[in-house]
Amino acid sequence: MASTAACATLADAFAALSRTKRSLLGPARGASTLVVLTAMAELGRPRTSDLAEHLGLDVSTVSRHVAVLRREGMVTSSPDLADARNQPLTLTDEGHAELDRRRQAIACRLADQLHSWDDQQVTRLADLLCTFVLDTSAEGSLPAGPPPSRA
Repeated sequence: MASTAACATLADAFAALSRTKRSLLGPARGASTLVVLTAMAELGRPRTSDLAEHLGLDVSTVSRHVAVLRREGMVTSSPDLADARNQPLTLTDEGHAELDRRRQAIACRLADQLHSWDDQQVTRLADLLCTFVLDTSAEGSLPAGPPPSRA
């Protein structure tokens, strides 16, 4: 069982991890685009309200981000046949391509910064982070990607 002291050390590492994440994602505008595109890919065809709930943001904030992505051709919406008031969002081919491009850019930055690590170390860290997310998530769900190994 993890001790409170060990968990306090982990909690202290969150701030540094958050700063590292921001530096990897780039400028705020780029980071928010990546976050919204990733969430949409995870959720499939979410409504704006579902997307906001998933991200823990206000609907008006997410609506502004979606409006920008729509103008840039990365997101579309169309009325649900069962309920025309419901307008699920869909990533366009351009949205998927942009998400792939941004993920690849982050992977390249990480590869440069982790040049002294081997693939086994990177995979172990990813597995531990995925296990952490599973064990601390209210929904018990993971972002898109390979499932964690719990070996």
